[in-house]
Amino acid sequence: MGILSALGIYVGVTMMPILPFIEDNIRDIVKESKKYGASFIIPAFGMTNREGQREYYYKKLEEYFPGVKEKYLKKFDSQPLQLFS
Repeated sequence: MGILSALGIYVGVTMMPILPFIEDNIRDIVKESKKYGASFIIPAFGMTNREGQREYYYKKLEEYFPGVKEKYLKKFDSQPLQLFS
């Protein structure tokens, strides 16, 4: 990104979806993006929850982020999966 920016190419970051308990380093991403010449950041908070997605997502949470599923269940299990209230 830094090289492209230095060459005058318009660069930025698309962060989506931003997932609770996983991407808690948003400030670091913003700082590093600025450091390397980003002109924009487009965030998307949350995700869809179509049939089967919740089960798949929880399976992948367990696979890649052991222990995080329990945080999601504690925070969001009493309602449809809404990542931000």
